[in-house]
Amino acid sequence: MTVLAFLWFSAKRLRSRLDLTALFTLSVALTVGLMVCIPIFANAVSRRMMAEEMNQRTRSRNRAAFSVRYFAWPRPAAP
Repeated sequence: MTVLAFLWFSAKRLRSRLDLTALFTLSVALTVGLMVCIPIFANAVSRRMMAEEMNQRTRSRNRAAFSVRYFAWPRPAAP
């Protein structure tokens, strides 16, 4: 049996059972959607938690969370 004959047979079978074809297509779409939504939801939750922790740290220190303090001591050799 050649590949083209197999594809032709599959297409003929799918056209004869349109209701099952529609249900199969819907189930594949739902499965892909569920597989994709889990990492997206986990990423959104971790971003939200990080934002809340950063806001809490900013309020407790009364400055920006990633602020840098830079200072230098004057020396007689360098103005």
